[in-house]
Amino acid sequence: MVNKMYDISDGIGYRHNKGFHYSMELQGEGNVMVVPDVALIQLGVETNNTNLQKAQEENTLRTQQVLTAIGQLGIEEKDLQTIYYNIEKQYDYIDGKQVDRGYRVSNILQVTVRNIDLVGEVVDTAVNNGANVVRGISFEVDDTTYYYQKALNLAVMNAVKKAESIASRMSIQLLHVPFRITEESYGQAPVTNRYFAARGDVETPIEAGQTQITARVKVVFSYFPM
Repeated sequence: MVNKMYDISDGIGYRHNKGFHYSMELQGEGNVMVVPDVALIQLGVETNNTNLQKAQEENTLRTQQVLTAIGQLGIEEKDLQTIYYNIEKQYDYIDGKQVDRGYRVSNILQVTVRNIDLVGEVVDTAVNNGANVVRGISFEVDDTTYYYQKALNLAVMNAVKKAESIASRMSIQLLHVPFRITEESYGQAPVTNRYFAARGDVETPIEAGQTQITARVKVVFSYFPM
């Protein structure tokens, strides 16, 4: 015989070999703070010229200079990705009239830096070799498997503690082994820093901080009225 389970909000229980009991569904959340081991930098080159071809040629030259320079720091080709390329017509409005200013060419790269200690040097090197756009720096954990498992365990424990608290408050007998556990979501909250250009020979200070790995679960518990 298959036993059917009902949510307690229905006001209905179901019969089990231990007697008549109900269910309640709770959400659990677990968080683990981790020091990031990867930095993602968005930087690139914007060029302006009344002649489109010249704007493109200058952009290509400066972008290649940036790639060559940061490549000498050990950044591999697999860790370089173009995330935005755009050609935009530029206009000014003078005395209510539209005046053609030429073209703007934008080429934005995402650079993955696997040695956190090099982040400031990578940014400064790029800027010193032609990059004039730095959109931001974010820090993440490359492989979150181990930390997510820890967060998942904490999420289940969080739901169990909630159930125990409710059971104690309402004087009901809780079955501590959950009836059902559903993995809800996973998330990594990257640490994001703004960039301020360094001056002279001073390297830009960049701090990675910590990132949060989060797991959420829905857990269904059975309980008996006392």
